Amino acid sequence: MSTLQLVHVPKDELITEIEKVVIKVLEALKVGGQPEKEKELYTRKEVMELLDVTYSTLFNWNKKKILVPRKFGHRVYYAKEEVLACKQGVKK
Repeated sequence: MSTLQLVHVPKDELITEIEKVVIKVLEALKVGGQPEKEKELYTRKEVMELLDVTYSTLFNWNKKKILVPRKFGHRVYYAKEEVLACKQGVKK
């Protein structure tokens, strides 16, 4: 790595050098590709899109205990494991 001396460095040069370092770090992260953290809970909308079902179907599955919602206040979520298990069982 090259050294950088900050003695009498104009502001624009300093900013340019910092930008270069930031770009290198961001590129390294893209190449290394740390996987995005998987969600543990899905919203109703995400479940409907993932399973390709309507709100009515999801509501009926809730009543039949096929998928059990978790409620946090007024928000409804579904466990990742249950959704993925249901996805494997859904036939089109």
